[in-house]
Amino acid sequence: MGAINPDTAVSNSFDYVPVRPIPGFILDPAACSARDHGLAASGTSRVVLVNAAGRASEDGDGGLREVGRTVLCRTDTADFDEAEIRHVVHDRGQLYLDVSGKPSIDDFATDVRQLVLARECMRCPDFVQCCCCYLPAETSFFDQDQRWLADMMKSLGGRVLDVGLGNVPYMGFMPIPPDGEHIEYHGVDPDPDAGKTIAGVTVHQIGIEDFAGFDGYFDHVLSLRSLNHFLDVGAALESVHRCLKPGGQAVFMESLALPLVRSRHKALTSHQAAAGGFQHLRNWDSSQLLEVVERMNRFGRGFRVTFHRPIGPDTCDQWIVVMTAA
Repeated sequence: MGAINPDTAVSNSFDYVPVRPIPGFILDPAACSARDHGLAASGTSRVVLVNAAGRASEDGDGGLREVGRTVLCRTDTADFDEAEIRHVVHDRGQLYLDVSGKPSIDDFATDVRQLVLARECMRCPDFVQCCCCYLPAETSFFDQDQRWLADMMKSLGGRVLDVGLGNVPYMGFMPIPPDGEHIEYHGVDPDPDAGKTIAGVTVHQIGIEDFAGFDGYFDHVLSLRSLNHFLDVGAALESVHRCLKPGGQAVFMESLALPLVRSRHKALTSHQAAAGGFQHLRNWDSSQLLEVVERMNRFGRGFRVTFHRPIGPDTCDQWIVVMTAA
């Protein structure tokens, strides 16, 4: 993790904007309106159906006869190809409504509302090829992940290395050690301002790929939404493995690209207000990290995966992988 080259950086989000409402839309596997509009066999997620009002009533067969205003939305992004869009939105079931009223999103918990694949879509024979319909999530999957993260942070002890710590947003989850015990917290980040305002953190202003010394030193290494910024994932994992004690724990949490439903005006003004350029070098799924780990394991210097929570229709847009140093 080092200074990002703007020539190799990539976008980490894309926008859908409303095209037109579809009055009287029926969401029912037996008689879905998507077939009437030529959407059931589209094979694309460039267009999606969104009903931000959610479900209002069901018929006896579990189909939705009245769901409010169903709107056809489209993305014209050139930052992601057809397969990348389909993977995020259809295969992983990720879509979000921007409710922030702000030029840019800076608080995921309050600025977006998660939309999920309608359960009617998931049991429909047209699911594989359909653009599908998305409704508001009935629970906050992001809050569930935050609770998992808080519990994980509270369980830490000994020596901790935080890779790409930034302003250490998760430090508030750390426990107060009992008398006679001490948590030694280090962070690596090339940003000269990273961690400077947090007491009790030793900051190493360097990328994880070039982090030297501390062989077998740490009990825990954290990479919380940092992997997509690594200059070289393989080199970063080698460094993480080297500085962990045998049996030490590495925790990775990262996100796919974020698909946002916005008004056309909001999409335009958000892009105009964006500053600093792209900050990601990739938008990896957990399977891509595990492929690198598998290659390392072939050479006898890898990890044993102890927990893997991939992204799916019943999660938010971040995956979790926990490993121990083999």
